[in-house]
Amino acid sequence: MEKVLKMVESTITKKNTTKKSGPALYVGTYAKYNNGSIYGAWLQLEDYADAEEFHKACAALHSDESDPEYMFQDYEHLPEFLYSESGNVDLIYEWLSYDTMERGAIEAWLNDICFEPSDRWQNIIDSHHGVWDSEEDFAWHIVEECGGFNDIPQHLQCYFDCGSYARDLFINDFNSAYDNAGNMHVFSNH
Repeated sequence: MEKVLKMVESTITKKNTTKKSGPALYVGTYAKYNNGSIYGAWLQLEDYADAEEFHKACAALHSDESDPEYMFQDYEHLPEFLYSESGNVDLIYEWLSYDTMERGAIEAWLNDICFEPSDRWQNIIDSHHGVWDSEEDFAWHIVEECGGFNDIPQHLQCYFDCGSYARDLFINDFNSAYDNAGNMHVFSNH
């Protein structure tokens, strides 16, 4: 417990002196809030190995309460779908286990296509075809992967309309969706 308390004190000190850019939650308690206090601290999630360690840090922070009910009063650098005042920290740590590209793909899917429970997030990753500037840019990539215009005479290649081809690709075979940073992700429908 002493190690966790030192980590909390260290995190609080770091937060007050240096601004980190990683995911963080401001942790107070409902009891303090109901008594007119918003006392708490910003805890950087990446400072803790897992949800259990994070909860130990929360307990140390609010050790003045016998059975604190944590209230996550604010968040930074997390997608909105992960935030809840009562919070599911296990879900946040599951999301943190993915790399940056995979997190972006999950965000984009959940933002623009449909909500999927976390046990289906791997399916989202498996159908992900990367980040592209536009649907037409992705269509050019498909053309190049299929050998480009190798079999089409040079004088006929200018008649290929990649915009129309992109539109057709995204009618049935692919979806595009945007993450919170504005990046366009492409997903297959099959």
